[in-house]
Amino acid sequence: MNLMNSDMRIRNGYYRDMFRQLERAHMLTFISPVSLFEYLCEGAVGGGYLRFQHVWNGLHDYQVQFLTFFKEKDAQDRDSPHWYNPYEDISTTRKPVNFSEVPVFQEKSIPLQERVSFAGQYLVVMVLYTSLVFFAAFVLFVRYDVR
Repeated sequence: MNLMNSDMRIRNGYYRDMFRQLERAHMLTFISPVSLFEYLCEGAVGGGYLRFQHVWNGLHDYQVQFLTFFKEKDAQDRDSPHWYNPYEDISTTRKPVNFSEVPVFQEKSIPLQERVSFAGQYLVVMVLYTSLVFFAAFVLFVRYDVR
């Protein structure tokens, strides 16, 4: 278990770094209205990176739930060595498992409030860009009117 936990810490740290890199890229692409529209649509429908984050967090919660189920199942077997090592063949119980008892991961829908808060920042910047372009076009139209 210690080997698995240390391996998970290293891998999760690596993945968190990749997520931060993607989030910084999102901040950099605030310049592009097309990217803003894409992120806004992702937030509105609950897809893209927002959905990935939600599923990622759900899977981490499921790992704890599944490990608890597995340990309870293993504790019921008195002949088991109770040694949780995925690299060994004789480390845990050998009794059959009823598959209807095994907890199943189910993706939960993203709450509306979370989707709105994710899309809100992109909506604000999009409205500012649109207002700026409209104002600039209006000023140029009034200033350079050919009449």
